[in-house]
Amino acid sequence: MANTDEERLVSWLAGITDIHDQTMDFLSQLEGAPSADSIAYKELVSNSASADQLRDSYKLGHQLINIGGDHMIGFRTLAKSESSTVAPYTCVRGTVEGCALAVWILSCNLNGSERLKRYYAYRYNCLEQEKKYAHSEKLSNKERGVANQIDKIVNQAQHFGLASVLDKNGCRIGIGMPMPNITEIISNHIGEEPANRCLSAIAHAHHWAYSQLCFAVGESDAGEKHMFKHIDPVVLAWLCMKSASAFWKASREMCELFGGDIDELQNLFETALPDIKL
Repeated sequence: MANTDEERLVSWLAGITDIHDQTMDFLSQLEGAPSADSIAYKELVSNSASADQLRDSYKLGHQLINIGGDHMIGFRTLAKSESSTVAPYTCVRGTVEGCALAVWILSCNLNGSERLKRYYAYRYNCLEQEKKYAHSEKLSNKERGVANQIDKIVNQAQHFGLASVLDKNGCRIGIGMPMPNITEIISNHIGEEPANRCLSAIAHAHHWAYSQLCFAVGESDAGEKHMFKHIDPVVLAWLCMKSASAFWKASREMCELFGGDIDELQNLFETALPDIKL
């Protein structure tokens, strides 16, 4: 990697903290007061009966951006450590997944009914996972409590005309709509399926991935070959771009939904991360 490229990487890693903090401040100001001509404002007015639930879906999307951003900060910290050559990929995967879910929930192409379907599908899926966790830990009281929460949100969703999703045996497996898998969401909403498959392969300890991207082959004085931990600066730059790009796409979606100034948001990114491809 040329010196100019190394300098750019150092600049990008430094800029990640700035863009995280500035963007989260920017989005926090938007969430409380969508502009009167925004998609969110018009959606709330035209769906007054479910306005509270739609606001909850906006908050959920904001939280998911926050989660993605937190992983991005984790990546930035680990990228500076020579001993961490695996964990940076896992952090970027967390950014990609969190931000893709945020775009899925906050999409400006939805109407109020479609957004509610996604919101309840996501909530149901998360509660089912919590229930499975409680069952695996033999926490029977916890499991019953989560089951009651599931029934509560199902009843709430049905009040808004959302039907249960049933399997071939007639058992309930969701509400509103089938919950897409995360790979599908990433592919369709931020266009990062190849990156996600690579990042997931490392998180799942697939040899083909970590042996090429997290280690290098060295040779001892005696001529014996050995593996040592190594991450190429070019790959670190790629991880920077994937992390920042996912964070940008989710932040831009929320900004547009709430009628924020897209140019101002873009300027924040371009100032903190010059020359990076978003």
